[in-house]
Amino acid sequence: MTQKHFFFLFSFILFIGSSAFAKSLEISNDYIKATVDYDTGSFALETIEGDLGMPYDNNKSLLYKKLPPTTITTISIDNQIYVFGSEDGNFKKKPYSDGKKISCEWIVNDVSVVQEISLAEGPSTGLPDNMLLSYRIANKYQDKTVKVGIRVFLDIVLGDKKPRAFGIPGKGNVASETQFYRENVPPFWFCFDNYDNPTIRVQGTLVGYGATRPDKIIFASWDRLYDNPWDFSIDSSKDFKRGGSSTYDSAVALYFDPISIGKGQSAYFSTLYGVYGTSFFTDRDMLLSLSVPKEIKGVPIPVSANFVNQAKKPLDRLKFELLLPKGFKLEEGQSNIIEFVKIETNVSKMAIWNLTSGTVKGNFDIKVRATGWQDNYSNSIEANQSFGIDFVENLGVPVPTNTNAVNTAAPVLKPVESQKNKVLNVISTLPKEKKIVPLRSEKEKALQKQIDELDKQIEGINKKYQIWMEIYKNTYITNVLFINDLGKDLTRLEEELKKQEAELNRQKLDEREE
Repeated sequence: MTQKHFFFLFSFILFIGSSAFAKSLEISNDYIKATVDYDTGSFALETIEGDLGMPYDNNKSLLYKKLPPTTITTISIDNQIYVFGSEDGNFKKKPYSDGKKISCEWIVNDVSVVQEISLAEGPSTGLPDNMLLSYRIANKYQDKTVKVGIRVFLDIVLGDKKPRAFGIPGKGNVASETQFYRENVPPFWFCFDNYDNPTIRVQGTLVGYGATRPDKIIFASWDRLYDNPWDFSIDSSKDFKRGGSSTYDSAVALYFDPISIGKGQSAYFSTLYGVYGTSFFTDRDMLLSLSVPKEIKGVPIPVSANFVNQAKKPLDRLKFELLLPKGFKLEEGQSNIIEFVKIETNVSKMAIWNLTSGTVKGNFDIKVRATGWQDNYSNSIEANQSFGIDFVENLGVPVPTNTNAVNTAAPVLKPVESQKNKVLNVISTLPKEKKIVPLRSEKEKALQKQIDELDKQIEGINKKYQIWMEIYKNTYITNVLFINDLGKDLTRLEEELKKQEAELNRQKLDEREE
């Protein structure tokens, strides 16, 4: 340990010694509670009800909660490393709550760092049982361009236990120091208090759902990551035990590499952590988990199944089969059967589907069957889960995957759910085919011409809308005015179309009466 690190650790221990008088702020709902230390901005997370399908995870810690908390964020500014909330800088705004989030602004080296903690919808449950942690770093006070990066260091504790391993979808369990870099960063990770009989299950989301994909993620022991606040060399021979101890003390570090921001510009980083609502099923040497949101807010409906080969020998082949509830179908291009070959011992494979609901509504059961082959013998295991839908044809907009984009306006973006539904509802009311009727007068012909022209305009806007939605799904939008304008245009044209068709019908009726 370097002298600098020793001094910081010593100062931190002294601070913990005085924590009995520390103040904190809380934000909570029926599922989870986030606590932020008033003096440092560091934070903790715990359940209230937690996973509704798991009665044993109530009122349990998900991040170490001793004040001040030991989950720490470090900021890199021009290769200098600072601990957020430490005496390296000063708070322009101490932590405060508006009832929906807890925010604070910390200034270091003339750079503003705003931390926000809010409660967000969990990808696996559809319920607000996750914590969204975000940072906006702004170059407000320097005249030159600065390079800024961030490391979010999560001190994981599940109840009173530290996880011995972390699950990586499609890659299996990680039980020693491991890192994933750039394109190898998984969409999410998960861990349990006990892998044989889990009662507390958490998930960290790295892609989508408001999370910014990190450049790197490291799984290691807390003390190793703590002693190295930025630079870290992986030692794959080390497990997650604390140095010189038999006690597990695991942690996760998310790295967002430094990027350049000019004066008046800012960069945004975020991650999501909370309850992992998944059902587990075991049979012999097979473990199958199934995840689908219990309360569906929109389609497509994400369904994921994760299979772990716990046998002593590899599997020759593995087949996932999704059994769809009546009234549902898969997104175009997807198959309900997904297969893999050569699955090694303790390796997992994941199948992901997206369901569309058509016009169904109610409670449904979904089932996934996994079949493994080994030396010409096969064995199957099934997982099932129920979910509810309380809407009809309510197509949802996926949350865009943010990048480490630099922007001067620094907008806070939200999915344009209501506007998209409005636009699609307008589109669904338009005639899908034209019925050709002989026209008896020049007035009718003129009206029909106007209707045809309106149809062409609507078709053009519809095409623009589809293109824009494809762009929206894959980019970090800095201006949503265009899509709002499309909705207004469609609404206006629909009203005009209805007027013209009504006038045409009236003309025909008048001519019949004559």
